Amino acid sequence: MSLPAKVTLVEVGPRDGLQNEAQTIPLAAKLQLIHDLADAGADGFIFEPVVDFGYMVDNFGKSHCLVGSFVDCRDLTFSKWDRVQADIDRTVERLSLIH
Repeated sequence: MSLPAKVTLVEVGPRDGLQNEAQTIPLAAKLQLIHDLADAGADGFIFEPVVDFGYMVDNFGKSHCLVGSFVDCRDLTFSKWDRVQADIDRTVERLSLIH
């Protein structure tokens, strides 16, 4: 049997996986999980605003693919467009600080 040269592993813990926990996971523990995943070789993160977007940009924006924003999916569904637009603007502004 021949094995592939590379395997893609998709870990959704920081985004979806922690929602299954009975107790709220402290922010520090979530951030440590993300750092541990990066140290283990993760090359990108998909996340929702439960993890601060600015923090993710500061710590991983130059070295990892980030899929996320300040926009909360609940706001896309239930809030007025002004709030969504403000969060989109915050996202673009924060990303513009990466050099």
